[in-house]
Amino acid sequence: MSPLLILLTIACEDDPAPPDPSREAPPAPAPELARAAGIEPPTSAWPSDAADLLASLDAAESVESCRSRLRERIPVEVAEAMADLAYDQVLDDVCAGLVAVRDRSVEGCDALSVSAVRRGCRRRLALVAGTPDACPDDPTIPGREPVCVAWAARDPALCRAASPPDRPRCRAVLGGDHEPCARLLPGDRQRCEAEVRRYATALGEERAESAARDVAPRFRLTAEVVEADGSTREPIEITRDVLDRGVHLAARGCGHRLSLRDPAGELPAPVSFTDRPPTAELELDLPARVETPHEVRLGPMTAALRVVLPGVGEASSIADARGEVTITEWSAERGGVVAGEIDGELAMAPGRVRVRGEFRTFVRDVDRPDCPGAR
Repeated sequence: MSPLLILLTIACEDDPAPPDPSREAPPAPAPELARAAGIEPPTSAWPSDAADLLASLDAAESVESCRSRLRERIPVEVAEAMADLAYDQVLDDVCAGLVAVRDRSVEGCDALSVSAVRRGCRRRLALVAGTPDACPDDPTIPGREPVCVAWAARDPALCRAASPPDRPRCRAVLGGDHEPCARLLPGDRQRCEAEVRRYATALGEERAESAARDVAPRFRLTAEVVEADGSTREPIEITRDVLDRGVHLAARGCGHRLSLRDPAGELPAPVSFTDRPPTAELELDLPARVETPHEVRLGPMTAALRVVLPGVGEASSIADARGEVTITEWSAERGGVVAGEIDGELAMAPGRVRVRGEFRTFVRDVDRPDCPGAR
């Protein structure tokens, strides 16, 4: 039986509810810890003899011949379950998806009937063709699926952009090695090992070595409140981990928008509670070509900085801001380094707040602006 078909039995619901974007899933516990805690390990629908993806593509001569071949081999129990799920077109989607991947047709993937299958088709197409731009959008963070991007780019360093539970399988497939799968729970381990068998050959042997491998992400600010009478309060340190998974450079006109913020959430509203840590976010627009050092003035349309200091208040560059953001390193390529410094003052009634700091991270994904000046 086709392993692709078996996989679809657990991924055929159209547009399932996305995970809670305010929280990242914690790493899966080790199998021993799971058993000690009485956790029932999930099962996997992946077969132990998962066929190589390239072999499946070679066998898919046409949608019609593929459908006839699979129909004769599909167990009646699986066909019955597909009927129960009202997914009678499963064989058409499986075979049309294989043909689309073989022909490198993004349009063919997007024409499939179920959204999860469309995303899977794009994922396999990107993997085989080595085209990260074909990867499906991630449902929880801006940009494309990090695992797909890492596989398509042949870049193990980009696996760090994936959520912690997905990093072992990301590295395992790129390394063609089952060893990273061993730390996962049984069901996830079986899936990981099957993906190594199915996808590793399609990735070839060449690997990229981007600068993302050695980047130590950081986002650190110091906020000093200046009262109306000119007196200052004790400086407040702001350290955020929002850049650990890298950043997505979104197309903005002929340039890019860089967002240093929670990937899937907003900053909290100003509060008086003192038990919450201070926090900040920054969004700035940059031209198609950036030569460092490059300064961007703080302001609502150029470099929007917002700082929330619990127990004190909120300051932003929407009005009456002074200073700039200086880009010190810039590479608008996946795996490239982005770094800069912040130095300015923001309005905070009844006084002001001086903000100084730095950021450094890597680019996990980038959109290509569709204009002549960006090419």
